[in-house]
Amino acid sequence: MADDLRGITEKKMKNGEINIMVRFKYDGTTYPVKNFTKLFGCNTRSDARDKLYECKVMLSKGENPFISNPDTLTAIWKERVTKKKLSGEWNELTIQNYNYYYYKHIHKVIGKKKLHRITYSDLEKIISNMKKYQGGTKNRLKKLLYPIFDDAIKSGLVHKNIALELKSHKIGNNKNIKLRTENKNLELARALYKQIPKYQAHCKAQREEFRMFLYM
Repeated sequence: MADDLRGITEKKMKNGEINIMVRFKYDGTTYPVKNFTKLFGCNTRSDARDKLYECKVMLSKGENPFISNPDTLTAIWKERVTKKKLSGEWNELTIQNYNYYYYKHIHKVIGKKKLHRITYSDLEKIISNMKKYQGGTKNRLKKLLYPIFDDAIKSGLVHKNIALELKSHKIGNNKNIKLRTENKNLELARALYKQIPKYQAHCKAQREEFRMFLYM
């Protein structure tokens, strides 16, 4: 039994927790010390021994057991952005806009949480932080999170898609322009024209391009 646990040790971390560290050699390769507590949740040397056996089986198949899958929302979001970029589904402008929205509204509230720890109350908090924004901005939260939770259900990470519980918000005002302002069309056009130089795009490189488009 002692030989089975050779190379498997306990280490006291700075926060006082005991982590299981594993040093091993397989198929002529000596691997650097791995923290099996952080990687796989092993709490005892015996747990680590059993997990090490599984790792060696994966290595024999040419698989890398030490590549951790993203589990926090932001880690999953980054991976999703990379995949969408490589597949061509999202262009650079789409990625810039989505990233701007994600890090402005979502990341600070739930970005560091694991998916199964995110609650509907968390999503409500994000919406409540958007009081000054229009319905379209609030609805984008559901648009971005729905596919993430849908994929997580298929992977067995969560059991339900809480993004489905988000209500849809009314977009804009359907009243005729004449009922919303007393200004004449020419006056509106003149006012909008004067504001074009102040238009700020998320990406500095595109500001002049957008402004020229608005002038035309």
